[in-house]
Amino acid sequence: MYQYQMGNALTALQPTIDFSALLPRGTPSQPCVVGPPPPALAGVHAPVLINAWHKVLLRCLAQPTQLELRAGQRRVHVLGAAIFDFASDGTIQVYVWQFNECERLALVRLEDQSVVVQGVPHQALWMDGLRQGALRTLRQWHHGQDDLCQTYVTWAQQALQDLLWTPSVQARVRRRIATVLALEPALLDIAQRIQLAPAPVLPLRLNAYNHVVAYRQDYVTLDREAPQLIPLYALLARELGGAGEVTARMKAYLCRHDLKPALWRLLCREGTQWLQTSCSYFDFHEDTRAAVAVELLALARAFGTARLAPSWLLHGLLQLGGNPNGPARTMLPRLVDLFGLCARLGVLAHRADAVTLVQLQDNVDVIFGWASKHVAAMPGDFVRHVGLAGLLHCVHRAQQEEMMEFACSPPWRIPYQLALPAGAVQPVILDSALAVWQEGQEMHHCVDRYIERCASGEWLMVSLRGSLGSGSTKRGLATVAFNLHSRPVHIAQISGFANGLVEPPVLALAQLCAGQLEAQRRALGTGQDGSESTTRTNREWIALCD
Repeated sequence: MYQYQMGNALTALQPTIDFSALLPRGTPSQPCVVGPPPPALAGVHAPVLINAWHKVLLRCLAQPTQLELRAGQRRVHVLGAAIFDFASDGTIQVYVWQFNECERLALVRLEDQSVVVQGVPHQALWMDGLRQGALRTLRQWHHGQDDLCQTYVTWAQQALQDLLWTPSVQARVRRRIATVLALEPALLDIAQRIQLAPAPVLPLRLNAYNHVVAYRQDYVTLDREAPQLIPLYALLARELGGAGEVTARMKAYLCRHDLKPALWRLLCREGTQWLQTSCSYFDFHEDTRAAVAVELLALARAFGTARLAPSWLLHGLLQLGGNPNGPARTMLPRLVDLFGLCARLGVLAHRADAVTLVQLQDNVDVIFGWASKHVAAMPGDFVRHVGLAGLLHCVHRAQQEEMMEFACSPPWRIPYQLALPAGAVQPVILDSALAVWQEGQEMHHCVDRYIERCASGEWLMVSLRGSLGSGSTKRGLATVAFNLHSRPVHIAQISGFANGLVEPPVLALAQLCAGQLEAQRRALGTGQDGSESTTRTNREWIALCD
C-alpha cells in the first residue's frame, strides 16, 4: 500500500478524493442517484461520477473515523478528508488531502487557527475535497468547458449534501468523531474562555486548544485558584517563563512594565475577560500578545484603578487610535494626550446613576472624537472638574460650527455610479464635505479627517446602508474609502459603527464596489498604452466626462 508524506513522517491512511480511476464516462441516460441535473448542465452530466461520489460519502459516513497508531503517536482520519495527528505532548496538527501543482495527491497542513475542534466537522466543509476531486475528473472528460463543469459539480455537491448530510446524520457523526478524538474536556473548557486571535472566532479553534495543552499546568492551577485571570494569562504565557507560582510570575511581569500593584489588585478582583473584546484593535502580526496585554492594561489604567472601566468606555478611546478592520501596532503615543479626560470619564462613569450612565455610553464616541481635535481646549482644571453636561455642551457647539463650515463648501460632481445586487443594501457616494462629515456623525467615527483626500479625487467615500438578509438596521452597515489612485482601485479603509468590525458579507459588497469603480475608471481614464493619470481632481474628471 502506498504511503503518503505527512510532515516529517509517513502515513498508510489513504485518500478518498481521487476519482481518476473512473475510466468509463458512462452516459447521461444512466440512472443517477440524485436524479437529472438542470437542463443547462445536461451536456456535462456524468452519472457514473455522481454515483461513485455517493458511494464514497456513504462509506465515510458509515465509518467517520479511522485510527492509526505509529511510533507512539495517534492519528485520526476524519471522514476521509483530514488527519488529526496527535503528538506525544497532546498537541495536534491537522492535514488535509489536496492535489498539488503536479496534480498528485498530497497532505497539506492546515494553520491551527483555521481548524475547528468542537463540533467536528464544521458545517459541510469536509466535502470540499471530494468536490475538487470530482471537478478535476470531469474537466478531463470535458475539455474547454471549465465553467460548466464547475457549475455542475457545485449542483451535484449540494444535491448529495441534501440527500446524505441531514441533521440527524450530522449529530451522529459528530458524536462518534468526538469520542475517537477524545480531547480533554477540562482543557476544552479553558480554551473556550481565551481568545488568541485579534477578532472573536467561533467555534473553538485548534490554536486555542494547543495553547492550553502547551501550558497545561499553569492553566489547571489558575482554573482552580484564580480563573478570572485566565484571559490575561493567555496573552502573557509565552513571555513569563521561569518557575514559581503562576500568579506571582504574572504580577512580577506587569510590575516590570510599570503596571503597579493597585491595577493588579483590581484585575484580581474584577477579572480580565474584558481584554478579549479589545484585542481586535491591535495587529498581532506586528507585536506579541504580551505587548498587546500590557498596552491594554495601561489604557485601562488611565480611567482609574478604583473600579474597572466598562469595556464600552475603553472602546471609545481605542477607536480613535485603531480600527478592527485595520488594526494598529500601538496606540499609547497617539492617545496619551487624552489620559486626563479618561480619568475624568472614569470618575463620571463610577458616580453616574442609571440614566446618566446610558447618556454617557451613547455619547462616549463623539466625546472622544471632539476631544481628539480640541486637546488645547481642555486645560487641567477643566478636565478635572467638567461634568457630562459640560462635555456635551462643548461637543454640540463644535458640531454646529463644523456643520456650518462644511455646509458652505460646494459638493463634488463625481463621475461614478454604484449598484449592488443585494437590493436591501444601497451604496451611497458621499459627494461633499458636508456628506462626509454627516457620515462621521451618524456612524460615530472620524471619517471627516479624510475630506481633503476626497476633495482632491484621491479617495472616494461610500456609505453602505440598509440591511443584509431579513434583518434590519437603524445605522449604516459600513463606511468605505476607495483609493482611486491605486491600480486596481482598492479599499483604503473600511469601518462599521464606531470603527466596529465589518462582517464578511459587508466586506464582500465593498469589494464588489471596488471592482465596479475600477471598470469605470478604466473606461474614463485609461489610454491605449495602458497608462492613466493618477493626479486628476474631481473637477478634471468632470471636464473629461463633459
